[in-house]
Amino acid sequence: MLYALGTNIGIKRVADGGRYGEAEAALRTTRYLFVNRDNLRKAIATLVNLGLVA
Repeated sequence: MLYALGTNIGIKRVADGGRYGEAEAALRTTRYLFVNRDNLRKAIATLVNLGLVA
């Protein structure tokens, strides 16, 4: 899901690929519930604090 957003491919194309077996509706629900500005900032801060991102 983050791949779809980060590469600007879009959720529909990632779901259409069927590579991982996720339905478009499931990906959209996940994005709606969990992917927001605050959660992304927290995730980035965690990675930086662990030294995984320069």
